[in-house]
Amino acid sequence: MSRAAPPVTIGIDTGSTNVKVLALDEKGEIRGRLSFPTPRTANREIDPEALHLAVEQAVLEVARGRFQVSAIASAGMGEDGYVADRDLHARGAAMAWFDPRRAGAMEMTGSSRIPTTRGRGGRSRPGAHGLGLGAAAHGAPGAAGRDTVWISVADSPLVRWTGAAFLSDSLAARTAAWRPRQRSWISSRVDATLGRWMRSRPS
Repeated sequence: MSRAAPPVTIGIDTGSTNVKVLALDEKGEIRGRLSFPTPRTANREIDPEALHLAVEQAVLEVARGRFQVSAIASAGMGEDGYVADRDLHARGAAMAWFDPRRAGAMEMTGSSRIPTTRGRGGRSRPGAHGLGLGAAAHGAPGAAGRDTVWISVADSPLVRWTGAAFLSDSLAARTAAWRPRQRSWISSRVDATLGRWMRSRPS
């Protein structure tokens, strides 16, 4: 009787230059790793579809049939993302956090127009992350369709594999429009910056 393949947790880090994939066993020891250049278009924008295929191949290569994948964690650039259709396929290249197309929307939804809230730390305003996400979602290629969603590059592998559009809790918290403890959005901030793209609950 053959022994069951040992379980590993796969970690995926999508960076602006490279994507890193590694496998950790139950003791936290690295059992496999792989790195490859972040797929980009001829215009140097991240290609979401090529990225997805490359990450899938990397996970298979790291596991190599020797391990059982028990969990996957994904991290990366928080403000980089793209617009996808109802089947979660990209409608264009990903927009980077520094993309100049964000500028107009950033000015339109300037922080001075967004309501403040009070908490233990005093008054606070939405951070650049929330403004950046909203600006990108409104200005990214393919954003005009009613059935489109905004997907963060950092969440992209898990969104595609689970078939559920979401914004991870850690990224949502950086928008300053999400209450992590109550797990709810601050409606006024969402309406002013993120719009309908961020109405789903983080996971």
